[in-house]
This record gives sequence, structure tokens and C-alpha cells, in this order.
Amino acid sequence: MSKMIYKISNMKAVIKATVAGLAFMAVTCAAVADTVYNRVYNELAAHPNRIAGSEALNTCFDTLEKELRAAGLDPKYQTFDTLVQKTEKCEVTYAGQPVSGVLMVNNGPAAFVLDEPINAPLVYVKSGSITDIEGVDLKGKIAVVEA
Repeated sequence: MSKMIYKISNMKAVIKATVAGLAFMAVTCAAVADTVYNRVYNELAAHPNRIAGSEALNTCFDTLEKELRAAGLDPKYQTFDTLVQKTEKCEVTYAGQPVSGVLMVNNGPAAFVLDEPINAPLVYVKSGSITDIEGVDLKGKIAVVEA
């Protein structure tokens, strides 16, 4: 009988230790949910785009820089010039009727696009790679590229 009581008491201690371990793991999991990866990912995901020069991109850079500095690193910025365009409306019509399947991408400002329709012949260029467009006359035409 005393061996049985010892085993039950020992089992209670194991159960208590297991419950305490599970409670510790739950607290640890909650802490892990606030990892560097999650903080950076959540900041990046909070913005529909991160166009060069935008406030959204700068906010993401600030978050990433903060995390890198907290890890003891000294991040550096590399600057360069780039072209950025913005698509406000994108549609294709043929004989006055809209053509479905045109993808609209909000990709930033475009100072070189007119606020009027662009009318030009269409030229299919597969994926739009250098090989696909090599030798193709695209002057004054709209390249149709596989998505």
C-alpha cells in the first residue's frame, strides 16, 4: 500500500510539473509571438505598397533599422536614383469594349504618363525577357506580357 501511495504522490508531482511546464510554454509562446521577424513582417504587411521614396517605405526602413540596432548591428543606407511610376487607372478596350483580365497594380507615381488614353497596336512578347523582345519592333506599340 505504501508503494502505491508513493507512486500516486510521485504521479501528482509529475502532473504538477507538467502543468507548470505547459504554463511556462504558453507564456514563452506569447513572447515568441512578438519576435523580431513578426514585428518586421507586420510592419511590412501594414502597407499596401512600399514605393521608393514613400512614407510607407521609410516607415518600414525605420522599423528594420531599429531591430538591427537592437541586435547590436550598425545598418547603413545605400542611396541610388530610380524611376517610380503610378498607375491610377488601367484598362484595355477593343472596338470600344473593355477587355477583361488586365491586372491593375498600384505601383507609385508616374510623372511621364499622360492623363489621356494611349492608343497603339498590341504586340505579344511572351514573358517580356530580353530574348522574347530581341528583334521585335515595339516603337509606338504596347507590349502584352504574360503575367
